[in-house]
Parts: sequence; structure tokens; C-alpha cells
Amino acid sequence: MFGLGGAIAYAGLLITGLRTWWVEAIGAAFLQLHVNPVSLIAGYLLAMAIIALAIWLTLRQLRKTPAPALLHGVTTPGETKPGRLAPIVFWSALGSAAVLLIFTLLQGATQSPVLFFVCGALLLIAGLAGISSWLRRQERRYRRILPITRLLEMGMRNTVRRPGRSMLSIALVACACFVIVAVGASRREFGAEVLLKNSGGGGFTLVAESAVPLHQDLNTEGGRSELGIAEDDSALAHLSQVIAMRLLPGEDASCLNLYRPQKPRILGVPAAQIERGGFAFQETLDGAAANPWPLLEQESEPGVIPAIGDYNSARWILHLGLGKDFVMKNEFGEE
Repeated sequence: MFGLGGAIAYAGLLITGLRTWWVEAIGAAFLQLHVNPVSLIAGYLLAMAIIALAIWLTLRQLRKTPAPALLHGVTTPGETKPGRLAPIVFWSALGSAAVLLIFTLLQGATQSPVLFFVCGALLLIAGLAGISSWLRRQERRYRRILPITRLLEMGMRNTVRRPGRSMLSIALVACACFVIVAVGASRREFGAEVLLKNSGGGGFTLVAESAVPLHQDLNTEGGRSELGIAEDDSALAHLSQVIAMRLLPGEDASCLNLYRPQKPRILGVPAAQIERGGFAFQETLDGAAANPWPLLEQESEPGVIPAIGDYNSARWILHLGLGKDFVMKNEFGEE
């Protein structure tokens, strides 16, 4: 019962931290702790069942150890035969990874993230199976009572003493390393390609948001003069192109939002951006792969407004796909 109280206190502490110290990580400060008695009872019963199962498995394992050995403090059974499953898993996973890699190289799809994770997972499984098989083979050798002459022998004897425990530690470290390598390999270092118009940044080097609406045209000298921009700065701005977009305030549609936004932020794209084009698109309608921006000017059904959205936000946050509708309400509550 003390565990249930500690769990509630720990969850409350986390919720408090998410509302205060780490509020910038989730973008929401209205989280509250909800305690359901049914969940507490179910968790308590499940924990008791797991404890009983662990005790039963331990006693079942100790039955294989002779009673005199138990009286002397020996809790491990005698020598066990090396398992046959580990070598099969090793060669199967290794062969599958090799076949998949060769097939992908022949197809030319070497940049596929799915290929990376599938091949990496197969190689990880093969490595763990190989280590497990090797530990089982070394178990008989290092179980013999021989004098320890080197530090390596002492480490090996401790490792093969409990192969299951050693494999658990090795698997945890291996999985952590795999995740770190996967994240590091997926990280992109932006260079000169961001200046290209068809890149993910659209060729823009700066993005700015004003606190109040700006109706002046920053691409003209008169517009910059009305905003009080100095002549030296105005001459520098003359070498740049500014595309102003109208912003409809709304909810954050990034991964920082824990909830599905009902009214995401919307940008009104001007004709200058439609004519300019740019940005890299993951998916487009048929026949619009070269420049999908003119699709925003096409007439649709009454009440339907074409839109272009960030791929990850539309798919994972808004749960939408290409050609799907997202219903929004205006300031009058009308859809």
C-alpha cells in the first residue's frame, strides 16, 4: 500500500514539474493529476501477480539445485547444455539483414529510413544471439574451479556465472547504443543547401514575426521609410526579398503540443510566394509536383479552402493525409 501512495506522490510531482519547470517542453500548463481508484486497484493486483510469478519462477529454478548445495549457499544449478535456439536466431537474423541490404542496394533505395532501422534491428538481434550462444559455450569452461591468474579470467567467470543476467545487461547497453547511433545518423547538418529555393527552408535565410500587423511593403523604399527604417538599413534591405504573410493566431501544431489542435496557426500566402514557389514537398497531388503552390488558387467546393501544411505536423499531430479535410470554426463559431 505504501507503493501506491508513493506512485501517486511521484505522479503528482511530475505533473507539477510539467506545469512549472518544464512547461516549455510541452507547451501546456493546464495538466492535472487524475487518480482513478480502479486503476490503483488494477495496478496493485497486477503487481502482486508479477511478484508471485517471479517467486514461482525462482523456486522452480532452485528445484534443479541439490539440497546440500543450497545449504552451502549455492543457488545456481549445475552445468547446462548450450541452447540450440541462439545459433538459429543468429544466422537467420544475419542472413536476413544481408539479403535485405543486397536487395536494397540493387534497387538503389539506400536513403530509406525503414531500411536503416530494419537492418539495424536484425544486426542487433544477431549480435545478441551470437553473444548468448558464446556465453553458453564458455559456461562449462569457466565453471571449473581453476586459479584466477588474470583480470580477464575473473571477469569472464563472473559473466558466465549468470548468463541470463549478463545478457540482460548487454542487451540494455546494446539497445541504448543503437538508439543513440540511430538518432545521430538521422541528424541533419544544414549547410549551403538551405539557400536553395527547393530545399526544406525554401531558400529563406531569416524568418521574422511582428508583434503588430505591418501593412507597408518592405520591398519598396517608401514602405521601409514609413516604418522608420534608416537609409543604410534600407539600402541593405533593397538587396533582399521580403515576402509578408498574414497570420491567423491559433494553437501550436508542433510536437510540443500534447493534444490535437482544434485551431492551428494559419498563414495567408500572398501571390508573390505562389509565383516564386520553392520548398521541398513530401507529397503532392498528381500533376503538381513541380510547383504545388498554384493549387491554393484553384476553386474548390463551397466552404473548402485549399491548404499546404508541414508534413510531420499534418500526419502525426493533426492526423491528416493528402487530400483530407480539417474542419475549423471562425470567430462566429461557424464551420
